[in-house]
Amino acid sequence: MTLGSGGSISTSGDGAWGILAQSIGGGGGFLGDPSLSLQAPVSQTLTLISSKNNSYANGGTVNLNLAGNIRTSGSNAHGVVVQSIGNGGGIVSGYQYDPSANVVMGNAPQFNNNSASRTYSGGMNTISIDQSGGVIKTTGPGSIGILAQGSGALGQDATNYIIDMVINDTVSGGSGRGAGILVSGGANSSTIPNNINIWGTVTSADRVDGNAIIANSGVTNVQIYSGGLVEGNVDLGSSGELTTNFGGTFISGPNVVVSDNTFTNAGNLLIASNSRIGTTTVTGGFQQTSSGLMRIDINSLAPQSSDRLIVNGKARLDGQIVPVADALLPGSLPIVSATSLSGTANVQQGIAFGWKPTQKDNTFLITPFPTFRPAGLPLSRSQVNLTNYLNRAWNNRDTSLASTFAYLSQLEQASQYRQTLATITAQPHTIQLQNLLNTTPLLLTAAIDCPSDLATTILRSETGCVWARMAGDWSSQAARDDNPGSSLRDFSTRLGGQLQIGPGWFVGGGFGYSQTWVDGSDFSSSGRIFDGSITLRRQLAPWTFSGSLALGNGEYTNTRTFYLPSVGTLAGSSATLGSTSNQWLFGGRLRAAYDIPFQTTYLRPYADLDLIHAHVPGYQESGSEGLPLVFRDSQKTAVIFSPMLEFGGEARLNASTVLRPFIALGMSIRPNIDWSMQARIKGAEEANGSFEIEGNAPELVGRANLGLQLFSSNRFDLRLEYGLTVGGGYLSQSPSARLNYRF
Repeated sequence: MTLGSGGSISTSGDGAWGILAQSIGGGGGFLGDPSLSLQAPVSQTLTLISSKNNSYANGGTVNLNLAGNIRTSGSNAHGVVVQSIGNGGGIVSGYQYDPSANVVMGNAPQFNNNSASRTYSGGMNTISIDQSGGVIKTTGPGSIGILAQGSGALGQDATNYIIDMVINDTVSGGSGRGAGILVSGGANSSTIPNNINIWGTVTSADRVDGNAIIANSGVTNVQIYSGGLVEGNVDLGSSGELTTNFGGTFISGPNVVVSDNTFTNAGNLLIASNSRIGTTTVTGGFQQTSSGLMRIDINSLAPQSSDRLIVNGKARLDGQIVPVADALLPGSLPIVSATSLSGTANVQQGIAFGWKPTQKDNTFLITPFPTFRPAGLPLSRSQVNLTNYLNRAWNNRDTSLASTFAYLSQLEQASQYRQTLATITAQPHTIQLQNLLNTTPLLLTAAIDCPSDLATTILRSETGCVWARMAGDWSSQAARDDNPGSSLRDFSTRLGGQLQIGPGWFVGGGFGYSQTWVDGSDFSSSGRIFDGSITLRRQLAPWTFSGSLALGNGEYTNTRTFYLPSVGTLAGSSATLGSTSNQWLFGGRLRAAYDIPFQTTYLRPYADLDLIHAHVPGYQESGSEGLPLVFRDSQKTAVIFSPMLEFGGEARLNASTVLRPFIALGMSIRPNIDWSMQARIKGAEEANGSFEIEGNAPELVGRANLGLQLFSSNRFDLRLEYGLTVGGGYLSQSPSARLNYRF
């Protein structure tokens, strides 16, 4: 019989079988109600009766070539039913209208327990089922995908044939007592057994909890080849063998029965399906070869922490064990137990976790241990600090981080691991604070002078004034070490003035408001800053000495995108984590300047010494997903020394207007400018402590200021300036405009 790829069979209702193919010698067929439950077939139980003329009532050959789809729905609605019966029989159901009757398959004497003497004998013939394509799927309770039976009398004068099956696509049985494949009878010798060769998929509606293959009558060997998949229980009785070849996969259910033979895994063995903890009991022997792979699911928070394989017989364990964790905590995990156990299996190691294999008596165990700082893998300082924190959490058996440890245990590549540490570390939180430290010198400079109109001399002198200043700042920091790279935009407005309080003495001050926007790696922040400053100047020509004090407060709204990609069996995670932070800034500056006048030009060497102290009260990220952080109070004191040389001149445009261009070049030496913060993972045990997140800014930067100052006789002057700071991947460009009114 052939069902081509263009054909299909679809049935619905209880007992709606797809295909019934019978060849019966000696009389018989089908009688009764096909919707009744199937009684487990009993085959090949009749004894041989010799025939005087050497003629026997044998069944015929049954060949099925299946390439189309066969689908049934309903209870006991089998997909394909095949029989080759000798000595009479077939299928009978509902005998004498017994309400508890079943469908019975086999020889006639089995139907009614008839023990009367038989006058003839006969055996089965070859059954061949070749599924080259198409899907055979039965969905109802008790339904069998493919049911094949060969039965009759066995003996010297009776033919002895086998059941041979090739699966190249999908065979799926129904739920409950259903099965993907059921084979009864056929071969009764391990020399020439029945064969089920699987390149496709065999399962049932109950998946791993259901019956994939039942072949406990006769001798049947099952081979799962490369690309093949069997999912669920397999019962081969006392004589069959189950082999998963290289590239094949067996997702084992609760029971595997091979009794006097062996279940051999040379391919992939998954116990109790993906990401589900379970136990498979093997009745018989078990062997995993050097090419075999056994995946063990782990959930340290579950009542049973890992998959287990229990072998009621002799076991040899070679090949590889692959631990796959959903939640991971310290502790040894028993994974294989046997009556007798030997082997040299190794355990797949990860980049962040290793696994130690041990054998105690006849049990094989694996024990996880962290390797958060792999040899030869460069990590940033913040990442090293995080690994120390994770080590403490592991030793504390912090259950809130069990899923994080599981994620780390499935990482295989160094790049994945470093990116994961970078994501958890949240180093971009230092960017906004670091940028405020970088730009504080601009705040201290804003109110530091009010030059006179230069009407009579190029020598610099001071006067009283009021002023207004508008400025912008565009900064960027290239990624380096602990700094993931960032960009900043800032716009500020300031008002202030200066007053002469005595010969050569001046006091001044100002206040300002600025808005700032920061963009970093998966991070953005916006804020506003209020600041105020006071200055005191002493002019002793050609020297000028000045000092200033500044106070500022910034409020920031931060958004961090937390993203970890899927890895192994674990889905990735994505979250938007928000936070609000506040920063107080205290700064002081001392400046000494010396003017060297020429006829229409001048040189002005000067040096600034800045002392900056910043304080950030603790804050925390909000969000139910990802790994939000809690930041502790942090503070920083930094010293900046900036030697500069200014060169300028003047051009008298008319009797009432003087133009003074200038350029200043120098550097800023900024030791200990890096901002650092202490943080811990929100929801984790406080006994783990915290880890330090470190910023990274260049300690030496070059500076240049280029400007024009326009003086008029009506007491107004306008100063336009462009500032440039560059070094170590840091670039800051600061244009500004300042309007003075002198008095």
